[in-house]
Amino acid sequence: MRVLYILAFVLWNAYSVVAQDFGSLTGKVETEDGEVLFAANIVVKGPALEGTRGAITNERGSYRIDNLPPGTYEITISYIGYETIVATGVEIRPGESITRNFKLTAVALIGQQVVVSASRKQEKALDAPASISIVDASEIRNREVLTMSEYVKTLPGVDYAQTGISQGSMVVRGFNKVFSGALLTLVDNRIARIPSLRLNAYDLIPLTSDDIERIEIVLGPGSALYGPNSANGVMHIITRSPFGSEGNTISISGGQRSVRKLSLRHASSLNNKIGIKVSGGYVATHDWEYVDPLEVEARGFNPRDYSTERTSGEFRLDFRPTDDLTLIGSVGYSKMSGLQQTDLGAGQAKDWTYSFYQGRLLYRGWFAQIFYNTSDAGDTELITAGDPIVDNSHLMVLQLQHNASLGQKQHFAYGADVLLTRPKTQGTVHGMHEGIDDIDEYGIYLQSETNLSDQIDLILAGRIDKHSHIEDPFFSPRAALVIKPTQENTVRLTYNRAFSTPSTPDLFVDRIGVPDVFMLGTSLNPILGFSPAIDLRAQGNAGTGFTFRRDDNGLPMFRTPFAPIAGLSKDHYFSLHDPQGTNLMWGAARGVILDGLLAQFEPLAIELLADGLGLSPDQATAMIEQLVGIFPGVIPEQLPGLQNTAAILNTETQGFDPIPDLANAVTDISKIGSTTTETFEVGYKGIVKNKLILAAYVYQTRIKNFVRPLRIEPPNVF
Repeated sequence: MRVLYILAFVLWNAYSVVAQDFGSLTGKVETEDGEVLFAANIVVKGPALEGTRGAITNERGSYRIDNLPPGTYEITISYIGYETIVATGVEIRPGESITRNFKLTAVALIGQQVVVSASRKQEKALDAPASISIVDASEIRNREVLTMSEYVKTLPGVDYAQTGISQGSMVVRGFNKVFSGALLTLVDNRIARIPSLRLNAYDLIPLTSDDIERIEIVLGPGSALYGPNSANGVMHIITRSPFGSEGNTISISGGQRSVRKLSLRHASSLNNKIGIKVSGGYVATHDWEYVDPLEVEARGFNPRDYSTERTSGEFRLDFRPTDDLTLIGSVGYSKMSGLQQTDLGAGQAKDWTYSFYQGRLLYRGWFAQIFYNTSDAGDTELITAGDPIVDNSHLMVLQLQHNASLGQKQHFAYGADVLLTRPKTQGTVHGMHEGIDDIDEYGIYLQSETNLSDQIDLILAGRIDKHSHIEDPFFSPRAALVIKPTQENTVRLTYNRAFSTPSTPDLFVDRIGVPDVFMLGTSLNPILGFSPAIDLRAQGNAGTGFTFRRDDNGLPMFRTPFAPIAGLSKDHYFSLHDPQGTNLMWGAARGVILDGLLAQFEPLAIELLADGLGLSPDQATAMIEQLVGIFPGVIPEQLPGLQNTAAILNTETQGFDPIPDLANAVTDISKIGSTTTETFEVGYKGIVKNKLILAAYVYQTRIKNFVRPLRIEPPNVF
């Protein structure tokens, strides 16, 4: 035991002697207003050191660097958004602890903003090979909005259409429409749209304004890196890490249209290794009131509920065991009720829920993530028809990316993506396609960035994607030349070829939009003994396309709901101008006149004869019955030489537009494919006296195989 005490004593004294030969540096970093700066960088260098030594401030703004050899040092203190301070001539003496406190001054970051969305890596916005706009935290804190999309709707190139008090449709560089998902929307690298509908429902994203660090908008195609459905640009919402944003925030606001808004946020960390963040919000409003006459006619009352309500929450856990390894887990949930515009008319969302589960890993140049988005439409319905909308779809995505460098002039980024979309509508949306509507997408990509000189960078990228319902794979190339004659000016020349795959509604929708659109079933069923109703049906193009049947003369053939009058099936095809078909339709009209209209007018005619000619009721009845008996012989059962005509329903005028050329009244519709977007662009961005940013770009875009919104395709035959 005595030997152990002696050994411990010797070691302690040896350590004390060594410690007395070194000094330490401590201090605190604050803003000019006295607010502590967490995670500020302190770098120490001097002749007594090989290389540099450094530290970062803790949540109290304090730092400490031990075991510094005696000597004179230079200390550099930096923090993003603040002026860097360099302190020289700092003397470290053996066995002493020197204290140095610093106050940093906030500076404008014009041209120094760092973005990640243009190239899927960190770079200055000025150097990015794309037109990119940024909304930073200060702008976000100074504005009160109902949805995240309102922060960017006034940016250059953004087309925003307000469709409700908290609803909107947003694209970049044109081609906006209701129910749009053309703009690839990401939150912390996670696709944020509704899984199967590919809808950017911004009021369903579980976010609070206090939790947003910045929003990046990339104009133009992004398929070479982001894959399918980024041909119209990318919006990337980046939230705040719990590290460096510790504290509690409560925000309460209200306004016109019965707006009530509450948001909460808490973030904390432990030893700069574990970080926790919890946020949530509640919004309630009263939407703008509009009474749709078609909805009232179909339902017999105004079915709209103008109240809008949304509840959301998110939890995030960060684990940073080492400086170069970070694990992040996130879950989020939101529920909303309110009006939503769709291609099939207005919908009433009732307790629609959206949730996600996300895991990310960052290790040196590697990035990997898996996320799972789910959707449950609750009791949502289409207002006009009153039919329920079931959507229990989900999306699972796996992604892997690596950034590597060969020396100082050659950099690579490469990776792979797997997207698995699983729609579940119980037949309410996909109808006969239910069960065969799963979509699998796979993609790989490679980007090369070469520093040809201090002023010129060459970026080349390519990506290959495969879609389970599209036969051929798709190749997306990208090329960019970034010329930087000075540190404040950048000129770029870019070429992109991108694609958008058909959405699940484009492929698989199969539901009745307006039942019995001409009211034939309601009015003629009592007379004919069967319903000749014609439904207005929305149908996707998931198979080989649509081919219309033609007769030997090349004329299109048609079907009619009146075929049972002749003892034929409703699926029976007639040629145009076929006497059997034309007289069948004439016979239907004749039957309506004889069985319907005459029966309705008979009591009125008896009354008129009795009053006008002074006949008794019995005499008038006998005369009318005699006339009614003559009518079937007067109105012929068949008419020779009848010709068909065709006209297409116009839903805006609620009438028919004639089609004079019957031979070309219909054209076959080919199988749907991917929409290709090819863009050439020349852009400039420069800084004037560190006070003004000038940006200009000229681009040409060519779009092929454009998928149009739903439209009436086959005409009606008369």
